[in-house]
Amino acid sequence: MDIDARTLACWSENAWDDAPASASSLRDQLRLMERGAASLFAAGSISSVSKNSASQSYAGSGFGRFSVAQIQQGFRMLIEMYDAELWETKCLYNMAQKYPTNQCGINFVLAYPDYANDPDQAVYDRMTRRLVPVESYEVDLSDLRLQPTLGGPYPYTW
Repeated sequence: MDIDARTLACWSENAWDDAPASASSLRDQLRLMERGAASLFAAGSISSVSKNSASQSYAGSGFGRFSVAQIQQGFRMLIEMYDAELWETKCLYNMAQKYPTNQCGINFVLAYPDYANDPDQAVYDRMTRRLVPVESYEVDLSDLRLQPTLGGPYPYTW
C-alpha cells in the first residue's frame, strides 16, 4: 500500500472527530467512511463524459492522487488496526482485573478508567502511536551475494 502513514493518521483523526459521542463508535465511523469510498467504484468507473458542448473527465490515480480503491483499502487497514488494538487493550484490561497488583494493569486502568463502558479512547491512542511515518528503509541482501567469498559450505547462487 503506497499511502503514507501521515495520510492514514489524518483519516483516523477525521473518523475520531466525526464519530458520534456514543460509546464504541470509532469502528462504526471507520466502516461508514470505508463504505462511502467503496460505493464510488462499486458500479465501475467513468473516465470521460461529454454532451451538449460540456464535458467531464475523471483523473485516475497517479503522483499526488489516490485511487478510490486505495482510499477504501486505507480505511480497511485502519479498521483492521482498530480490531487488533481493541484485542490488545482488552488483554491489558483483563490482566488488570485478574492481577490487580500488576503495575502495567494499574497504569492502564488509571489512564482509562471508563474502559469497560467505552474502549475507543484507549484504542484510538494506541492507533495514533502506531501510525508513524517510515523515513527510511533498507533491505540487507548481503547474504545473497557472493556466497563463496564468505567462507563456509554455502551453495552457489548463480
